[in-house]
Amino acid sequence: MNKKTREPKDFWFTEGDLPYANQDVRISVRVTKKLYDKKSDYGHIEILDTPFFGRVLAIDGIINIAKDTEFIYHEMMVTLPCIYHGSPKSVLIIGGGDGGAAKHALGIKTIKKIVQVEIDKDVIDACQQYLPEISDGSLQNNKVELTIGDGLEYVKNTKNKFDVVVLDVSDPVPGGPAVGLLSTEFYKNVKKILNKDGVMLTHCGSLIFQAKKAKTIAERLEKIFKRVTMHVALIPEFELTEFGFLICSSGKKPLNTEIHNKYKTLLSRQCRYLSPEVYFSSAVLSPYIQKLTGVVNKD
Repeated sequence: MNKKTREPKDFWFTEGDLPYANQDVRISVRVTKKLYDKKSDYGHIEILDTPFFGRVLAIDGIINIAKDTEFIYHEMMVTLPCIYHGSPKSVLIIGGGDGGAAKHALGIKTIKKIVQVEIDKDVIDACQQYLPEISDGSLQNNKVELTIGDGLEYVKNTKNKFDVVVLDVSDPVPGGPAVGLLSTEFYKNVKKILNKDGVMLTHCGSLIFQAKKAKTIAERLEKIFKRVTMHVALIPEFELTEFGFLICSSGKKPLNTEIHNKYKTLLSRQCRYLSPEVYFSSAVLSPYIQKLTGVVNKD
């Protein structure tokens, strides 16, 4: 006699400790189904179905991306620095195992080559199986060179140079592989592999919960790059608060008219979030956020 399989009941997923974060608040989300649960050599990977955020990827107990709203995050992470550059031909992505960064880089008409370095193949495999819409086949595109390895070592040792470098990395959980990717030495090595007028972008966390993280990263970058500007966006799956992105360059700042023109000519697909108006407005920081993070955009 076959026993009837019982579906597990809904349960609440509470995020783990956010590095550099206020520990007095935790975000919880109702989960209807756990699709994937594996402890890899580098972290604890889970893929969950949630009524509020849709299907999400969590690493080490922290939500990393949601299928339904990934476009907000990736347009800020990838499209924005490419527009800032104006005509990038090469992009380096550190991390980005869900494939969304590569997908959005392929949406830039001038791109000839994308190098992606992801340390955890299990993240790639899990996302290809359960979150294929995020990458949309991008990791199989002939413009994408995927390397399974340590981004810290790649940046330190590569002879290649890039127009845009995107640091699409997970939170620096103590003992995890992302800790060194917030170091001053790493940022200096990134600068060395940028072409003239090259651009780097990194996220810096929830500006409400992780103000210390944003301040720490910004202070380090401001000692290395001539221009460091923070942009913000509300990305639902990231603690329901404003999330920060730091764009860095030692080249000239593009003029407003250049941003409008490049938005029209550079993109092969219509953005769902990042209009020219959002590009400019996202760099307007409230006095409250300026005080929390210590970041004041100068130009």
